[in-house]
Amino acid sequence: MEFLAKEVSGKKWTPGVKLGRAVGITMDGLLRHQMTEYETLLLHGVDREEARKRVQPRVEAMLGIWKTCVSS
Repeated sequence: MEFLAKEVSGKKWTPGVKLGRAVGITMDGLLRHQMTEYETLLLHGVDREEARKRVQPRVEAMLGIWKTCVSS
């Protein structure tokens, strides 16, 4: 959790962004870049929008598991 707190607090957020939204955006990006083939897709010429579309189901699944663990 400390790592996530540092990631969230280290970003410049638009005024008024709520903490939950900031955490969600940060988690989404971390999971996409570190836990999926997103960057490999980009390196192989897949455009950013298509690469995000391809990995988003896996990101959503991981976020769902995390949310379940946190709320328990």
